[in-house]
Amino acid sequence: MSARVVITGGGAVSPFGPGVAALMVGVMAGRTCLERTVRACAARVRETPGPGSFHPNVWRRLDRCSRLAAVAAQEALVAAGYRESGAASTGPADLGLVMGTVSAGVEPLRASLTTRYLRSRCRTRRRVSAPSCSVCGARI
Repeated sequence: MSARVVITGGGAVSPFGPGVAALMVGVMAGRTCLERTVRACAARVRETPGPGSFHPNVWRRLDRCSRLAAVAAQEALVAAGYRESGAASTGPADLGLVMGTVSAGVEPLRASLTTRYLRSRCRTRRRVSAPSCSVCGARI
């Protein structure tokens, strides 16, 4: 099976700031976003973007990872020219999303396991050798 894939938009939220432009400027300038913390060396996203077009009630219920992913996805959709009424005026369109993250989504998992098993502390695996990656598709 052979299918053509076209990347029409991208989005990012990184320690350099929100947006693909901020990420590219930081990378192309050769800057580092690593800093020493009490526990380790980390590259944290300090600037948390606002809810944008999300309803405040929905935004409030999202964990931090989901908020950052939603902001990046919104940027990608805008860059792709997607409109709420449909991606193309000529008919349905296929929409795909590839999301990469290093260790996102750990907080809700830890809270779930701590609550479920009544443990005071839940450990996560360290030294992850590759980023997590999720791929999903939709017909709109």
